[in-house]
Amino acid sequence: MRGITFPALLRVRFALASLKVRGARMPIPIRSCIACRKRTDWHELLRVVLIEDQVTPDPDRKQSGRGAWLHRNCFDQAKERRSFQRAFRTDKPLRTASLESFIKGN
Repeated sequence: MRGITFPALLRVRFALASLKVRGARMPIPIRSCIACRKRTDWHELLRVVLIEDQVTPDPDRKQSGRGAWLHRNCFDQAKERRSFQRAFRTDKPLRTASLESFIKGN
């Protein structure tokens, strides 16, 4: 195969591997929970974003800014381990009251 670079060949190979008999199949994005570090598809995780010093839920996954992914039942573990500070790359204390009320309410 002359003239085709290796990355281009990989893209073609991935595209061919993702085809089904009756149409194209999209790969499911995999994300890691910031508390338990388990990898799972993004439908099972809640995206949270940092707005100023407030960690807020992003259930629609559309807010701008740096996001982190969290299982709903891993919230307490993330708070204890300071996972929010690590995920958002900051040393200052973060407020999580709105996220906690969102998780407890759902």
